[in-house]
Order: sequence, then C-alpha cells, then structure tokens
Amino acid sequence: MRNKEEYLSMDRMIYHFMNCPRFSFISLYYIYDYILSLLFFNNKYFFKPHYREGKKRKNLLAKTYLFVYVNTMIAIEEKTLNIEEIEIEDGEPVDNILSEKQMRLLTETLYSSWTAQGHSSFFVSANVGIFTKLLDTSIVPDVLLSLDVDKPKERKKKEDLCYYLDKIGKPPEVVIEIVSNKVGGELENKLIDYGKIGVKYYVVYDPGMLILEDSVLHCYEYKGRIVERREETWFREVSLGIRLWVGFYEGEYNSWLRWCDSYGEVIPTGKEASVLERKRAEKAEKQLEISIKKAISRGKLTIEEISEDFGVSIEFVDKVMNSGANC
Repeated sequence: MRNKEEYLSMDRMIYHFMNCPRFSFISLYYIYDYILSLLFFNNKYFFKPHYREGKKRKNLLAKTYLFVYVNTMIAIEEKTLNIEEIEIEDGEPVDNILSEKQMRLLTETLYSSWTAQGHSSFFVSANVGIFTKLLDTSIVPDVLLSLDVDKPKERKKKEDLCYYLDKIGKPPEVVIEIVSNKVGGELENKLIDYGKIGVKYYVVYDPGMLILEDSVLHCYEYKGRIVERREETWFREVSLGIRLWVGFYEGEYNSWLRWCDSYGEVIPTGKEASVLERKRAEKAEKQLEISIKKAISRGKLTIEEISEDFGVSIEFVDKVMNSGANC
C-alpha cells in the first residue's frame, strides 16, 4: 500500500508537469534528483528522510520521474506551428529602389536563364518569410534559393504563400541578405537562425559598407553546428556561384550582385539572353552565307543542290548570290 505521503509526492510532480507542459526547470530538477537517487540511494546522510523507505519507495519514484520525463519530451516534440493563425505579411516596404532592383535581378535571372542540373526543380524568391517551429519568430531573407521544391497546385492557403519549412520539409540551400541599415542583425541573430534551420550557404552583401569592414561581400557555409566564413563564392552543392558585376540593369549603371557559372560568367537576364541569342544567330547566318558563296564560286552545284546541302531555301541562296553580285 502506498501511504499518503507517496501519493502527495506523485501528485506534486504531476502538477508541476501539467503546469509546465513544454519544459521546466522543475521537471529538470526531478530528473536530476532521480539520477542522484540511483547513485547515492543508500547514503542516508545525503538525502532527506523521504528516501529512506527502501527499494519499494525507489521504484515508485523511478516510475514517477519517468512519467515526468517522457511526457515533457513528448510535449517538446509535439510543438506545432499553426501557420493559418500567423500574419505572414508585415506590410513593411523594401528599403530603397536599388535594393528592390537587386533582389529582382537575383530572382529573374535564374527563372529566365538557369537550369538546376541534377535537380527536379528550384524555387527562388525575394522578401518571402520562412516559417518553422524551429524558430520563435519568422525570418525573412532578401533572397532565398531552394532546390527540389514541389510547386503547390494552388496558392490559397497561407502555408503555400510563404516558405513554410515544416510542410516543404527542407530549408533553402542559399539565403542572401542585402544590407541597407545597421539594425538588420545580418551578422547576429540571422547568422544564428539560418544555421538553426539548416541553411547551407549564407551571403551578406553590404554595398554601402555599413556593417562589413573588409569587403562588401561575405559568404558563410554551415557545417553542422559550425559556421565558417569562406573566400570562395562558388557553391558546389548548388552548382552556382555569386560575384560582383558592373553594368546596366534596367537603365541603372551600378555594381550588382549576380549569379554566375563555374567559369565566372554571369547568368543572363531574359533581355540579355535574347540579345546573346540574336548575336549568335547573326553570326551563324554570316558564317552560312560565306559557306554558300564558296559553294557557288566553285560552280559544281546547282542552286537546288546548294539549297538541299545547306538546308536553306532556294530564295535564301538567290539572296546570297545577288548580294555577292552587288559586291
């Protein structure tokens, strides 16, 4: 039979647990107290009299402490985040025009001209919050890049209007912060929080040198719980790099942060890609005209045969012949 003191002791511990469901120093105290009782149970001078009732008392305490410990751990594991009850848009504007253009440049180029080799898909976005139960509050990178992310069929729920890590199941591979003031915490809480959620690469770009002293660009790599600053700006696991580039973007001449390939060539914007394609086409056409003129000058083939050999129309061959005659 358990005496009244034993029941009160168990009730007291259960009460502390029920009033501290997440975790508490009281629960931790009971776990610690139990470990000590196992190590020093026979030392009557070390413990107070309520430990002196022998093995039966010890087993009762063991069961009680185990109850407290297991349920405390379950409460921690069952911590959930109801995204539908959270405000995912703070309504705050982007800091300045150049910051907004810089974010758009980093997102638009990938969607226009980049293919994630070896990956089924990718998601890149600017100024979108990351929500997860791993953090007490959301965190909003200026740019994030995540590989192998499935696009939802529709974006009506809040969990599909943000980067809801607990649903997506993986953190972004790369996050970028563009410094526009001294209060963003890019080298403080954000540096810590991105490591907590499992980000692989973290880039801090400080064009105004507001918080960085030695350069405008810092790159970090997270290796488990350790973060290291790296000189290399090539992200091997993403097959993508980052570099500074000086030139025009949407009429603004400036130094811009750009994605690049393994050769250091910037990933082009949609407009740049169309210009490059046009130049390649013009160069290919000129080379084709030169080859056709050489075939005509030899006089061994008819116009129809030249048209068939080069895969062009008879009208194109006539055009080449006439241009040569005019010259």
